[in-house]
Amino acid sequence: MRLRTRLLAALTTVLVLLPTVALAASSSDPRRSQMWWFDRIGVETAWDTALGDGIVVAVIDTGIDPTHPDLVDRLGPTSDGSVGVDLVDRDDDPSDPNGHGTIVAGLVAATANNGEGIAGVAPLATLLPVRVLDPEGRGQSSTVDAGIRWAVDHGADVVNLSLEVEESPDGSGPSALLVAPNDAIEYAWERGVIVIAATGNSGAGAAGYRLDSHVVLVGATDKEDELASFSDADRADAVMAPGVKMVSTWCSPTTSGCDPEARYGQGSGTSFAAPIVAGVAALLRSAGLDHKQSVDVLRASARDLGAAGPDTTYGVGIVDAAAAMAMVPDVLAAGSSPTPAADTGSEGATDGDGSTDGDGTPADGQGTDAGTETPGTDAAPGDPDGEPTGEDGTTDGDPLAAPPDEATDGPGVLLAFALLLLASAATLTVREARLTGSRLAPRR
Repeated sequence: MRLRTRLLAALTTVLVLLPTVALAASSSDPRRSQMWWFDRIGVETAWDTALGDGIVVAVIDTGIDPTHPDLVDRLGPTSDGSVGVDLVDRDDDPSDPNGHGTIVAGLVAATANNGEGIAGVAPLATLLPVRVLDPEGRGQSSTVDAGIRWAVDHGADVVNLSLEVEESPDGSGPSALLVAPNDAIEYAWERGVIVIAATGNSGAGAAGYRLDSHVVLVGATDKEDELASFSDADRADAVMAPGVKMVSTWCSPTTSGCDPEARYGQGSGTSFAAPIVAGVAALLRSAGLDHKQSVDVLRASARDLGAAGPDTTYGVGIVDAAAAMAMVPDVLAAGSSPTPAADTGSEGATDGDGSTDGDGTPADGQGTDAGTETPGTDAAPGDPDGEPTGEDGTTDGDPLAAPPDEATDGPGVLLAFALLLLASAATLTVREARLTGSRLAPRR
């Protein structure tokens, strides 16, 4: 019997509410001093070249809070008039009943210098919310596939996936390689759209993405540029980005919407590294590069970490927004992409054009999910590499139509819920029994 494919919302290892901060005299973004990653990757230097204007970043997630003061000016419409979609409730209101998508959105494109909270990496980009997960952070893999395609068809230039896939707990599910949204990613790439996806927190590597997939996988580093303890690796073509103690916009769900007294939170996870790279990709597109040039520059300009050259711990290195933007004039003048960093022998690594080196076989730990049912610990489960799709990666009919009971051929893949918590103004509670080991404490 076929099982309904489930999908899981992404990778927060710790999330705490943050108190209101008085406006600092030196900045009109009160939380600028907490945005340590800006200095680490040279975001403000990159702003001398571009700010993301004219570029649409789709956040395929739990939705986005449309009332958040740091996001309201960044929400659509796109060039075709789209302001987002809810593929769960099948309507055009992609509000966030969970909070995760709102965190991701702020890291990409929160408005800068507006006297509110934080700034995103691409503060003039347009956000396109595509809700594919329910209030518990669960959904159908076919819905995620449809969400990617919907975003591409409605003006997205960059797509962010802070999601993960898991096999069924009894191990009967197929390899994750069969269920990641590879076909939807290729659909996007063929239409000039970049897909950014978190590698995951499970320790199993970025299982599910084909080695020749045109996806930019993102792992997480800490404040010392060390691999975060929870971050998956095992891909020499991955890009690293800050993902620890990330301060961002937040929606604390209530029965009447997001709590206006709980607007900002701090979280750690590869979910929050991916939108940093998505923001840099938006800056590159805004500066005039096409999708291929942008991805090649992301990798070529990354600052090497660990062993010299690409490796399966740090990939090609940590994203460097300032260095990436410094390459733009030469790339535009040459009319072609830079030469990707040389592969130092990691079997199966991909070049900037997505081609595979060596024999194309996955590195150890790739191709299957760990199968754990206990996401959310510091060594966290799960791996945000996107979501499963139907066998052929397509969805039938209207994307707003109810998903079928049987979403995949063959054994289904159960996607576990990896958003660690749902917060309220007074308390932080975990609403998923399987989530254990997280330490949560509100900051008042």
